[in-house]
Amino acid sequence: MIRLKKLLILLPFICLASIFYLFYKTTSLPAKVEEKTPAANPSVKQIAEPVVQSNAELQIGEKQTSNPVLRKGDNYYLPAAPILAYHPSTELAYDPILQVATATVDKETLHFPQSRESGYQNMLEALKTDSIEQEQVIPYENKLYATADFLKQFDIPIAKQEQDDELLFILDIPEEKADLPLDVPLIEQMAAPRLYNGCEVTSMAMILNYHGVNVTKNELAENVSVVPLTYESGLKGNPNDGFVGNMADGPGLGVYHGPMLDLAKQYVGDRAVDLTGSSPDAIYQSLDEGLPVWVITTSSFAPVGGFETWQTPSGEVEVTFSLHSVAVTGYDDESVYINDPYGGKNKPVGRDNFEKAWEQMGSQAIVIKE
Repeated sequence: MIRLKKLLILLPFICLASIFYLFYKTTSLPAKVEEKTPAANPSVKQIAEPVVQSNAELQIGEKQTSNPVLRKGDNYYLPAAPILAYHPSTELAYDPILQVATATVDKETLHFPQSRESGYQNMLEALKTDSIEQEQVIPYENKLYATADFLKQFDIPIAKQEQDDELLFILDIPEEKADLPLDVPLIEQMAAPRLYNGCEVTSMAMILNYHGVNVTKNELAENVSVVPLTYESGLKGNPNDGFVGNMADGPGLGVYHGPMLDLAKQYVGDRAVDLTGSSPDAIYQSLDEGLPVWVITTSSFAPVGGFETWQTPSGEVEVTFSLHSVAVTGYDDESVYINDPYGGKNKPVGRDNFEKAWEQMGSQAIVIKE
């Protein structure tokens, strides 16, 4: 009984000691805290790169423009309007409500989102069109700008080069090509008054008339230099010196580019240009510019055999009686188109054989510039 009383007396002290012990444990030992990454705040947006005017320049053709070239980060943006003025098949527009730039190229429409808001993809899907990488086209001060890579994919020829530590963008303006074949008047050498061997002057008459020079084949025949077919010495005439023989009735051979250039200059001066010795591309380039070309070829418009070496007062010369002359009016991948003095306007002949025959005859050609 005495022990129970002592225990009851000590019980409050035991409880108080336990409370002090628990308090000590909880305050003296640090609690283990798990580190957590703060949750992202969806209202905070990344700062976008600003659009600024760069020191780069845009050159269109031979001239530079005052339109600014923009820069955003590593991307350069060229002013779309002056570029597309030379390429009307490509159009750019901007919808400020949808914040979408639209490019229309040959009736194909592409859209470029200008906003990074989460809803822009849904906007594009509603338009039921394809979307490619954004920010290839951007609006700036009510104008649209596009990257050079974006413009190149529509066959707009943009070149980039460094100039005095600055970038220069160059738009190579393609020259408009003439519609081929050209409408060169056909003149036939056998039409009265005929020129039996007059293919060279007849072809030149066609080209001169095309350029507004009112001249007949017979007038040209009277004004071109002439040499005998055979001299009293037995030497032969040289087509580099003049028409060899009798042009109207024969016998005769023909005349080469030198005397024909001199003849053309009597009517158009230095506008007559000798292309002799050039590649076939010189003929085709002239045609693209709307200029028909006088050439020496063969009567079959293909390489021929049977060449003869003539001794002439001015030296040896290789000749063939298959010599012929035509006015070239057009070309395509397979054919060259000619006005043939024997008859035939814009007559097609095989391009490969035509080029070989022309080169075999010395690549002789004359063009009259505007």
